[in-house]
Amino acid sequence: MMEEKVIMVKRRRFVATTMSGCGILVVGGVVAAFLIGERIAGVDPFNIATFAWVLAGFVILIAKSLFVREWPWRDFLRGRVPCRSVSELHTVTGVDEQDIMEYLLSKESYTILITKGPYNRIFSRRSDDGFSIDVEMELRTLVSGGIVVVQVASHMGPALVCLDIRRGMEGRTSIRHSDKPSKDERLLGCFDFPEAFDEEHEVPLPTLTESMAWTRILGVYHPKGKKFR
Repeated sequence: MMEEKVIMVKRRRFVATTMSGCGILVVGGVVAAFLIGERIAGVDPFNIATFAWVLAGFVILIAKSLFVREWPWRDFLRGRVPCRSVSELHTVTGVDEQDIMEYLLSKESYTILITKGPYNRIFSRRSDDGFSIDVEMELRTLVSGGIVVVQVASHMGPALVCLDIRRGMEGRTSIRHSDKPSKDERLLGCFDFPEAFDEEHEVPLPTLTESMAWTRILGVYHPKGKKFR
């Protein structure tokens, strides 16, 4: 279930198993206290029951910290895990991080999810408090999510321009020779970063300004394994 700042994942079986195990541990501790506590010299039955309670509480705390950094009791008891980042969602579901971001990109116009950094520039709904895009995107993720990266020639050298062909979005869907961003257009790309074209470097995607014009289209940018930030 997707909300504005988190994505909820159901883990009712995990919670039920954890709570059942802890319940059995507590009941077993109480029963053991009554059955064998008085038969062992120097052992207080109350200490056996207390130890069982403490151990059960410790098990629950460990269980709450396995998947995400913060798991409120309200969500835990309802069997829901609130994932606040791509990496947390990957840990909980086992789905590949790039596949997660591909889905979020392609469905952005149909959801209410708000994203935050450090790698959320490609998303339209952004805030300082939202679902964290904390993994760099690969080129294949951008393309599969509906973002086509075009290489162009400019007076400063080779550059990149991103076309947004996702359904329901208002980004630029076509490109012409000898063009530039319009005044209020949110167009992402890469100018003034020649090192970004090196194989070992990531490509930054800031919003282009009106001064960043290109003179010619060179083709679709498609180096294998390239990452963007």
